[in-house]
Amino acid sequence: MRLAVSRRGDAQCCISLLRFLWDSSAGSGPIEGPFPFFTSGRRSAMSDNRGQKRENAQTYLLVGVVAAASLYLLFGLAWELPAPFPSRFWNALATFAIIGIVSDSLSFKLPVAKVNTSVGFIPFIASVALFRHPWPMVIAGVTAVVVDLFVRHKPSVRVAFNTAQYMLATGLASLVYSRLGARLASNHSSSPWFRLSVSL
Repeated sequence: MRLAVSRRGDAQCCISLLRFLWDSSAGSGPIEGPFPFFTSGRRSAMSDNRGQKRENAQTYLLVGVVAAASLYLLFGLAWELPAPFPSRFWNALATFAIIGIVSDSLSFKLPVAKVNTSVGFIPFIASVALFRHPWPMVIAGVTAVVVDLFVRHKPSVRVAFNTAQYMLATGLASLVYSRLGARLASNHSSSPWFRLSVSL
């Protein structure tokens, strides 16, 4: 009789111990006792790692999509072959590339939104009115690579994303501008915009 009572007491004790371990592992703090590995901290760390991996995957997916769209736009349309070097075309192209790099490097803070911005978009818009595809995209891409690598020292994934988005935005603007029947200033050497870019 005593043996049966003892066994029943041992079983209840084991069940109580298992319940205690389960409730403690599901709580907010670690278990104090002979089983310190049953902690919620490890479960939280695993959850954080999964969330971080998911965010990284989404970031690389976004960069890949923007880069693929930029490359498709860059190589999917017909290129205008420039005049032999040296020529007014190359002078204007180099001028706008330098202006784009300088303008994008000189960032300033907006007091209202408390964010940094630049006027690098101005030479990009002007290049759309001056050059045919793909040269506005080339100017934007060179500007983004030079500024992000050598001026702002950004990581490679941000350099890739910024370069792709600069080129994609400029390429789409150039495509819409040309499809609307606009006349490019580079086709008319008497245009004041083209003569200004050459003189610079």
